[in-house]
Amino acid sequence: MCKRGCLTECIYGFVIAVVYCLGKTIYETTDFRGIVQNPAKYALLFLGVGIVSAIALGLLDLFLKKAAKIRQWQTARKVVAGRWAFLVLWIILAGVYFICYVSYYPGTFAYDAPPQTYQAYGYDPLNTHHPVLHTLVWRVCLIIGSCFSGMEQTVALAVYSVSEMLVVVTVSMVVVYTVYKLTDNIYALIVSYLYYLLTPVLPVMSFSMTKDIL
Repeated sequence: MCKRGCLTECIYGFVIAVVYCLGKTIYETTDFRGIVQNPAKYALLFLGVGIVSAIALGLLDLFLKKAAKIRQWQTARKVVAGRWAFLVLWIILAGVYFICYVSYYPGTFAYDAPPQTYQAYGYDPLNTHHPVLHTLVWRVCLIIGSCFSGMEQTVALAVYSVSEMLVVVTVSMVVVYTVYKLTDNIYALIVSYLYYLLTPVLPVMSFSMTKDIL
């Protein structure tokens, strides 16, 4: 069982390493040239990130198994098992994200937004560079905004941003709930929930008007 667990953690660790290396080269060169031009560098990165990730996952798994035996968390488990617990967690997460949103009101008009807006207005033809469904959703928001004279685009962006934020918060809570159900461990729930609650880039991106979020 221990060998199987170690093998699983190594597999996940090196999957993380692959994603990291691909993301790094795409971020730096917009393609895979970085790996081709510096194979030794990326081989070391792959091994280093893979080993560190596998060890981290192994330690986390060990911690969660030990923590599950601590009696004082039984009360917390009963609370979480309650009908309204995850709704309360959702409200808290949405509240934190909304505070961040207010700082950026009515939202962030990101890099792909202007050309996609031209398509939504019908000035440019629809194409697959901007997902058609996403463009149509933005068009609906623009139509709603057109009902408010003098602040059409502000209202449209606000409607889109808040809607997107609520979708992101809901999906995040689905992940937290799934993690808890799969592990049956209160610590796993806390760690996953705090990730979505405290990582600052997540609320900022949750209301960014770009196809990459939804």
